[in-house]
Amino acid sequence: MKKIIITTTLIIGTLIIFSCCKKEELDPCEGCYTEVFRCKIDGVDFVPYCKSGPLFGCSAIDCQYYKKTKSIELVVYNSKTKLNVQVRARPIYIGGNSLAPRKGAFQDWTNMKGCVFYDYDTISLGKLEIISIDTIKQIIKGEFEYDAINYCGDTVRIREGYFDVVYRF
Repeated sequence: MKKIIITTTLIIGTLIIFSCCKKEELDPCEGCYTEVFRCKIDGVDFVPYCKSGPLFGCSAIDCQYYKKTKSIELVVYNSKTKLNVQVRARPIYIGGNSLAPRKGAFQDWTNMKGCVFYDYDTISLGKLEIISIDTIKQIIKGEFEYDAINYCGDTVRIREGYFDVVYRF
């Protein structure tokens, strides 16, 4: 009988001690990954931004990396400035890559001439440096720069581009 009383007392005492201890508050975003994107458009800082609506969220950064074709499509939007910056290349490897002439490199939705869409400038090919690709965590990191031109003859210079983002696929 003494063994049962002692054992019960020890169990109850242990429960009281552990229940009185202050529990550490957990970080609500522990393990979250913070994406980074920045560049300069004609010398002016550009950062992603989008305002969530009451029904749907938004994401200012969308990156797709296709392992099979080793291609990347990175689209970044700022709803305040109404500018889109895009980085597209295929195939890509760790290290230096060329941005092949493609359509849709940049979009300026404030362009009053109606020439919203810019293409990579074929005279001054851009560059894309892939720093790392983590296929487990689905994170890709790189640097880029390019010039883009529209049908009206307007040009933009995208410089000091850097991204460290989560990709889909």
